[in-house]
Amino acid sequence: MHTLDKCPSCQATLFSDWLICTDHTVSNQQFRIVGCQKCGLKFTNPRPNETEIGAYYESEAYISHTNEGKGLIDFVYRQVRKLAVKSKIKLLNDLKANKGKLLDIGCGTGYFMSQAKENGWVVAATEPGQKPREEAARLAQIEVAETIFDLDRQGGGGQYDIVTMWHVLEHVHELHGTIGWIKDHLTTNGKLVVAVPNHESYDAKVFQEHWAAYDVPRHLYHFSAASMRELMLQHGLKIETIKPMKFDAFYVSLLSTKYKYGITKPLQAFWTGLLSNLKADQKQYSSLIYVISKI
Repeated sequence: MHTLDKCPSCQATLFSDWLICTDHTVSNQQFRIVGCQKCGLKFTNPRPNETEIGAYYESEAYISHTNEGKGLIDFVYRQVRKLAVKSKIKLLNDLKANKGKLLDIGCGTGYFMSQAKENGWVVAATEPGQKPREEAARLAQIEVAETIFDLDRQGGGGQYDIVTMWHVLEHVHELHGTIGWIKDHLTTNGKLVVAVPNHESYDAKVFQEHWAAYDVPRHLYHFSAASMRELMLQHGLKIETIKPMKFDAFYVSLLSTKYKYGITKPLQAFWTGLLSNLKADQKQYSSLIYVISKI
């Protein structure tokens, strides 16, 4: 485990304890989340280093890394994914009607990326997990790099019209290195699209340490709109728009009931998800999509 003595966003050194959460997916270990007193970023501390973190993804329960699975939660995830991918493709086309080059960082098993390719986008992708990377490459019929830095080494870096990170930024150890690389590889009018959980949402407040979107220790950072804005400004990037991921409130609430009670409670999850969307004043939805551009 690695203990950070500086905020991974602003480098400040004053933190306050915030929550203790359990890894319900793999280890059942407890992890501490702290808050930076300067920029407000919440982050898991201590956390597994890059050589240790892989073990925390080795579970059939880690659903974004597999196209298989059984049970209600797996079924809901796949139905939500189908609907979400349609809206993601629409967002891409709204941002650039004549399409172009897309890089999907952390593509998982490649479902979104393959659908974007079918829609006419020229796609590239990265995925650190070997099994999902192989599945994504097979699905989209392209070579999928392990990391963005491998893209450069393989001669496939180039410039991209849109870079997407669907629930990925919260996982990356090299936070500033990753954002800096993306900025350097965006076209002049290119867009970075980042989707992350929002710990200021209603469902997060209801479930507290049982909120599934904390997902420690795989989620290294826990963003609010303010901490995301501060991070991007450090790199000369600005948030143009913030959009909701309304289905996430229902799926995350369903998984959270399992973590809190030991069984899934679909009715309670539906009601909490509905209230979370209805109460999302100032765009405080369970997950948020940030459309980001160069200043």
